[in-house]
Amino acid sequence: MILSKGNKKISKQVQIFNIPAVKTCLNCKLCAGTCYARKSEKLYPNVLPFRNRNLKLTRSPNFVNAMIKEIKPNGIVRIHESGDFYNQSYINKWYEIARNRPDVRFYAYTKVLGLLDFSKLTSLPNVNILNSILPDNTINFGTLEGMSKKSNEFNIPICKDGQIGIKCMDTCKVCLTAKAVIFIKH
Repeated sequence: MILSKGNKKISKQVQIFNIPAVKTCLNCKLCAGTCYARKSEKLYPNVLPFRNRNLKLTRSPNFVNAMIKEIKPNGIVRIHESGDFYNQSYINKWYEIARNRPDVRFYAYTKVLGLLDFSKLTSLPNVNILNSILPDNTINFGTLEGMSKKSNEFNIPICKDGQIGIKCMDTCKVCLTAKAVIFIKH
């Protein structure tokens, strides 16, 4: 198994591909100390070995074919609940995966949108990549008060996850199409 299924915030229908937090994040200087993804790596003994195994797989020539085979038809794949795009070759592999699976929607958040070339990947109609860095070069995650101000300032909608009756990818799919979304810590 390469992919995991949803979590308490994301629909179980979403397939998630994870790699280790921080060590694969080229631009984590803003958030390495408070990284939410590291929490599970510390709390659950199987999480980090699973993510390390996935990282090793991304570097193998079998990665693209393995992913194409593992992804369920007509689904949604979140690339990286943990980790980030760590080099151009890795982005290019995701391009090949998504190009070969037009029946599947792919989305990801990244802190390296301005550092690496995502143009081929984002040219695909079934892929949406969202920037985790706001226009003022701050991390896209914080208190309701602070992020509401940034939402107004940058005209970016706030994620509805955590609101009554709203669960990510069950009732709201804004991350599949929006160019930006503001996230509240909860």
